[in-house]
This record gives sequence, C-alpha cells and structure tokens, in this order.
Amino acid sequence: MVRTQIYLTERQRHELAAIAYTVWKKQSELIREAVDRLIKEEASGRGCIAPSSRDLERSHGSSLFQSNSCRTG
Repeated sequence: MVRTQIYLTERQRHELAAIAYTVWKKQSELIREAVDRLIKEEASGRGCIAPSSRDLERSHGSSLFQSNSCRTG
C-alpha cells in the first residue's frame, strides 16, 4: 500500500468516525472501500473491467491502472 494524505471537511470526518465506530472498521479501511467502489463504478460506466481490490493493492502505483483502464479518445 501507498500512504496518501487527504483533507476532509469537519462533517465528513465526523460522519466517517461515526460509521467506523459502528461497523468496527478503521477509517482508512472505509476510505479504501469507497475508493474501490468509485473505481469499479467509473470503469463500468466506460464499459471497462475494473481491477479487483487485491489487484489494486498489488499494483503499487498506476501501472495496473494504465494497462487495464479503458480510455476514451
């Protein structure tokens, strides 16, 4: 995995903490799951096959994205 820093609004941070507490998951895990859902959703909208979470973890960068992503234009 690659360490990434993000900025959240106070509301986002509060809601994320509340969700993490209720589902017994770390906030970072919830963020990774949300990013995976977004990737899958965007790829399916372009008629692409999205890489799995495991593939994304193994890729350690954008090389997998560049080889498996459908690009228009």
